[in-house]
This record gives sequence, C-alpha cells and structure tokens, in this order.
Amino acid sequence: MSKQLVFLCGARDFHAMDWYRSAEEQTPKENVCILTDLIAAEGFTKLVGKNDIVHKLFIIDRFLFKNQSTIGNIWRNIIKFIVLPLQIGLLKKFHRKNPDSIYHAHSMYYIWLAAAANVPFIGTPQGSDILLKPFRSKIFHFFSKKSMKKAKYITVDSFVMQEKAYEISGVTPKIIQNGIDLKSIELFLTS
Repeated sequence: MSKQLVFLCGARDFHAMDWYRSAEEQTPKENVCILTDLIAAEGFTKLVGKNDIVHKLFIIDRFLFKNQSTIGNIWRNIIKFIVLPLQIGLLKKFHRKNPDSIYHAHSMYYIWLAAAANVPFIGTPQGSDILLKPFRSKIFHFFSKKSMKKAKYITVDSFVMQEKAYEISGVTPKIIQNGIDLKSIELFLTS
C-alpha cells in the first residue's frame, strides 16, 4: 500500500472533517482516509458521506446521550476512557495493516491515542485542549505533555497556543492558520 494520510479524529468534528476535505482535494483520494470512534451521536449532523473513506475503531455512538449536555460530556469522557485500551489495540492493528501511514490526530484525545499506540503522528489540539484543560486537570496536563512529546509535529493556529503548548510539553508547535471553508459552512447551514 502507498503512503496514506489517516485522519484520526471524531468524524462528527467539523474542524477535523474540514482538514480531511482539504487533504482529499490535494492528494489522490485513495491516499487519505478517516479512522474514527464517533460518527454522529449526541444530536450532531452526520458529516461523512458515502464517498468518504472511513475506517472504524470501536464506535461509541450507541453508548452516548441523544443530545449534548454537561452530563453527556462527562459521560462521553468516561466511555472514551473505559474503551481507550481497546481503541489503542485497534489502532495498532490498523497500523500493522497500513505500516506506511502517517496519522493526523485532531484533538487531544486522539493525540493521546496515537501516542499510546506508538504510531507516527502529527497532532492538532483544539484551543481548549491547550488553553484551558491542562490547567484545570493535572491528569489532562500529564497525558498531554507526554503525548505531545511523541508527535512528529504539533500544529496550532495561534501564537498564544504555541506558547501554552510549549509551557505544557517543551514542544514548539508549528503555527498553521486554520482557514474557513465557506462553501462547506454554507452547505451545512442549508441542509
């Protein structure tokens, strides 16, 4: 199999899917795919289409609440923590079948997952993953620090995030300004 860029993310995450769509436009379709544990739970609109190349970890959608809420967010995190060992095993298995893959882990949970599975990855944490959560939770800080150090690269979209990521991990992220895909937003709003 040729080199493949694997988006390790929640397939309901608009930002991750925007990254995937951008990569899909710029590389041969068979060289880019999604590897996910979430499709469309908690009232989120399903963003993946029939032509998307989607591989599944253990999908947790059926264990989540119908709509997003504070309690639902806590419950989702508990479920993700419980199934983390299974997800690590499934990611390792996927990587053995696709040894030339590089993973783009989008959000800190998937950065933790890629680091724990010891696969080559680029990590893109969300703003709250860097600016808030590590300073509210010692556990979150610990896992984020260890995981970011294992990344080939960490990308962020601001100087403030770059500084905070360095403060947490000693890693200097690359700044990549996230653009806004107005066409996708327009389609999303009209559907």
